[in-house]
Amino acid sequence: ELHLKQLQEIIITQSNQAKYNKFRDGILQYTEGTLYYFEHTGEEAWKVLLAIHDPIIETSSESIYIVDRDRKQIVRLDHKGKIIYRYTLEGRAKVVKVGDVDDIVLIYEESEKNEKAITLLDRNGRKSSDIKITQGDIIAMSLSVEHNSIAVGMLDTTGESLQTHLLNYDLKGNLISSTNLEDNLIYNMFYDREGKLIVIKDNEVTALVKDKAKWSVEVDLIKTTKTIDNLAVVVYGNIENNKQLLKKSEDIIIIQKNGKLN
Repeated sequence: ELHLKQLQEIIITQSNQAKYNKFRDGILQYTEGTLYYFEHTGEEAWKVLLAIHDPIIETSSESIYIVDRDRKQIVRLDHKGKIIYRYTLEGRAKVVKVGDVDDIVLIYEESEKNEKAITLLDRNGRKSSDIKITQGDIIAMSLSVEHNSIAVGMLDTTGESLQTHLLNYDLKGNLISSTNLEDNLIYNMFYDREGKLIVIKDNEVTALVKDKAKWSVEVDLIKTTKTIDNLAVVVYGNIENNKQLLKKSEDIIIIQKNGKLN
């Protein structure tokens, strides 16, 4: 069941460089090198100067992760803005995913020599495993520590046509399975709380269990997506005529964890 809390008014910085992320019951604002946290009441709780240009920002339930692509670092902060660790990457971070409650970090990085790898960090910022990528580009990733699983969407451009592969690894970096999705691009994916892998492709949202579809919803022209606490996925796009809807409409659609539409 989803519970939504109304956020009171906060001051929005008029800057094209400002970034905003939901965190706990409030909002993170990153602008001009400083990270701010506002409570849901709109009050500023804390701020910390990081001096990072155009960072990647990810969060877990209790921590904030700031990726400095220029310095090749990832910085973990606690919910009060205190720095827990800094980890120096071997390459430039391209995609970063964080475990919601366990603070395990998954990083796809590329070196200046075009060497590609996926690195897994434990909650203390130590490398626990890595996966060498020998072909293609990683376009999406997700992890579930509870189910010992990493999902990787890989785009292969070496053949005559684009091919997308869905790769599944365990947390030690061992390949478990590989599925060819042909020319279906993956926009995003995440594990829900039951361990189903929710894959958002260019025209479909599908829930997979051991590489088999549990349910699927057809969507045309997906424009943007967002997950809600690993319980549902919000899609803005066109719903195609299908068994669940009798009409075609363009709207914000909430797909629950069982595939039902709100």
